[in-house]
Amino acid sequence: MKIAILGAGALGCTYAAHLARLGPEVDVVLVVRTLDRAPSRVVAERVSPPGVTLVLEAPAATTTVPDDADVVLLAVRVDQLAQLGEARLREIATRGPTDRIVVPLTPMLPEIRARVADALGPALVDGMPGVVAYAPAGGAMAPAGELHLRYWTPKSSPTALEARPDDAARDAKVRALQAALVKAGVPAHVARGVHATNQATTIAMFPLLLAIAAAGGSIDALLADGALLKLALAATKEARAVAKPVGELAGFASILLSFAGTFTLRAGMKIVRSRAPEALTFLERHFGGKLKGQNRVMLEAILRLAEAHRLEVASLRALAGRAGIS
Repeated sequence: MKIAILGAGALGCTYAAHLARLGPEVDVVLVVRTLDRAPSRVVAERVSPPGVTLVLEAPAATTTVPDDADVVLLAVRVDQLAQLGEARLREIATRGPTDRIVVPLTPMLPEIRARVADALGPALVDGMPGVVAYAPAGGAMAPAGELHLRYWTPKSSPTALEARPDDAARDAKVRALQAALVKAGVPAHVARGVHATNQATTIAMFPLLLAIAAAGGSIDALLADGALLKLALAATKEARAVAKPVGELAGFASILLSFAGTFTLRAGMKIVRSRAPEALTFLERHFGGKLKGQNRVMLEAILRLAEAHRLEVASLRALAGRAGIS
């Protein structure tokens, strides 16, 4: 199986480092905008449980998706996905094997997914990533293009791939990809309704992640700012109402948001900081400002969805203003 991964950031390179462990069974190539953006070496350290470090020497890289790629993973942000354009997505879907699958590993809200689905056609297989990865301070593109990463692959939130019972050939590739991921050490499963769960979870969690950006990328600052925290929780309540007609939340999000309050969030974050402080480092670095372009695209999509369902989202609008993306 040949797998092309479009995007050489932390997420794409963590998947690449795992899949490369399978040797000749899987041929992995990174697809980048320009070759100088490709890492010369990837070093990925597992955070929890510790003890596993993956090293990918001289990963194969190209500026176009190879014609013989069976699977294309889109490991880019939502705003970058939009920048690809429908013509490029259509080319990715059609220039290759007739049963090629294209798996976006990015949170596509309904109107965004509709455009992507129109461009990719039957090649689209919805995905929900089960890898959390980031480049620690000073680790991104170390000397000589070496990329240092820290990652998790939580069993409670495996990579989800949409089943394709309507297309036997593509369903077989989906299941072959799932088997390859599991063998490579990445928990993964095949399910129905992945797109709806991904969309609903993304909408419901969006205000809390936006609040981190509004607090200047500091979770401690967010928890210390009672007014901002209350605004974030009010916006979360609105977002859950927007998410309800879209689909069911992922299990972890449903549990977290069911008990979300100022006291429980502060207590929960205190526990996380004592037991898994690096998880908070990831949240601050990833959502503190890095995703401003993606946040703007997602906010606009959520606002239009709220308008379509005649739902009031005044708190979400105010929170977006605090985050500087209104």
